[in-house]
Amino acid sequence: MSLTEFTFGFKRFVSYCVIATILYMVGKVSVNAGIDYYKAKHPIPPPPPEARFSKLELPNITALKLADGSSPYYILDTKTGKFPSFPERLPIFPLKTQRTTILSEKRARDVAIFIGFKMEPNKLSTTEFVWDTGQKKVSANTALGLFSLSFDLFNPPSDMTLAKALSFDEAKRSALAFLNANGLSHPDIAGADVETTPLVIKDGLFRVEHDVTKASLTRVNFTRNTAISAEKYPVVTVRRKFPLISLIVGRDPLDKTFVPALTYTYWEIDTEGGSEYALSPINSVWEKVKSGGGLLTTLYRKNSDEYEIYQKAAIKRFAVKDVSLVYLETANYSPYLLPYYIFSGEAEYDNGEIGFFDIYHTALTDSDIIYKVNE
Repeated sequence: MSLTEFTFGFKRFVSYCVIATILYMVGKVSVNAGIDYYKAKHPIPPPPPEARFSKLELPNITALKLADGSSPYYILDTKTGKFPSFPERLPIFPLKTQRTTILSEKRARDVAIFIGFKMEPNKLSTTEFVWDTGQKKVSANTALGLFSLSFDLFNPPSDMTLAKALSFDEAKRSALAFLNANGLSHPDIAGADVETTPLVIKDGLFRVEHDVTKASLTRVNFTRNTAISAEKYPVVTVRRKFPLISLIVGRDPLDKTFVPALTYTYWEIDTEGGSEYALSPINSVWEKVKSGGGLLTTLYRKNSDEYEIYQKAAIKRFAVKDVSLVYLETANYSPYLLPYYIFSGEAEYDNGEIGFFDIYHTALTDSDIIYKVNE
């Protein structure tokens, strides 16, 4: 073979290699693009939710009753005119049961002493204790991890009538200091959403005072959250304005902060033991709500506040301004933390007055719910 023939043959070989490489790359890209296109058009369905806890029993929620003959209609009046985007599934979390130890009674006594109750309690059982002076009262249930402090709203102590409300930062700091001092704080309480509300005492009731300079006390509410895939879901009670952890704080005439009232129940969430369940699509839940299938939990007039004593009202219309997805906790122990949709907005009374409302509806599908049989 001459040098000329070798050179010519080598060049042809190189050309074939280049063409083959180009064809291979083009073919590979085409095949991958075809596979991606097929996957986009025929996505692999996600695996079914675990639903490891089988069917779940809903908590017993006492809904507000409307006046006889009241037949309101419902409209969606959000900013976009649409529902927010919600996930198709969420984990259901177990709640850990409280453990009563020999130190539980001591802690209850320490809390009472810290508040100023130095006498012996009325021991109702091995886990229930009451300290009562007639004007102030502390209750503790060590089996439930429950504490409450209250006073006679019709005959409040003098330091209450002369007290001044605290600013947001002062109120939050005072409430957290009280919880920390009594071993009642937890990481999810320290990181909870905090809402403060100025209050006055009027006619034996707390009332919201919008002019903070006229308020004598400040309510501090703690709402915990669960974080799932970078989203936060509030853990709320049936009445969102009254969470399970709420303190009343103020500044007495000697310029000292004090806590005259509180409610405290803490359910520990087993965040590692959750199991995913499917959620009902919000549109199908909305149809149930419009048919009266929701639970009306809050209703009060705009010229009043959340302390208004509810009486059966005649409602003409519910205008839903906001829809949220939350977890519900109750004052009584429940095995699981369950998801609920909350429809909230403005209610129009038959006489034209405007009020605020919350309507709850379970977010679980019917197939995952145990319905109680009415006896």
